[in-house]
Amino acid sequence: MRRSSTRWSIQRWRSVTAAILLGAILGNASASATRTGPAKRSTAADSKVTSKATKPVRQRLPAYFSKVVNAKQRQQIYAIQAGYRKQVERLQDQLSELLRQRDQEIDLVLSPDQLQQVQTLRAAAAARRKHRRSAQGGPQKPSPKPPAQENP
Repeated sequence: MRRSSTRWSIQRWRSVTAAILLGAILGNASASATRTGPAKRSTAADSKVTSKATKPVRQRLPAYFSKVVNAKQRQQIYAIQAGYRKQVERLQDQLSELLRQRDQEIDLVLSPDQLQQVQTLRAAAAARRKHRRSAQGGPQKPSPKPPAQENP
């Protein structure tokens, strides 16, 4: 009996959290629209803008939205997402660069022998992931390039 009440509280917590996040996102979008004037509304054709080089943007609703929103709301959500897309991509690029720099600094802490061992372990893990993906029939991702060697 206790277990079902715990499950309910977890589901309730998730719902409340989702509602708060949605409110914050929509509140931020409406606040920015009032500060800068009316935002240009994207049409369905505008929201299928290509990202990076020629990769088309896949429009996705947040989790569980597809069962509750109508077509007009769906287009409004896509327009909001399109408005934030460039900023999010820019931040993701900055995060990737920071993580790369962090990893390079961490690698500098290791001795050459330790670094070689870590690189061997990384390569083995990448091979296992590749094998697992090929066994599952999933998409093949190229293995990431190892960080540049800067050890003396």
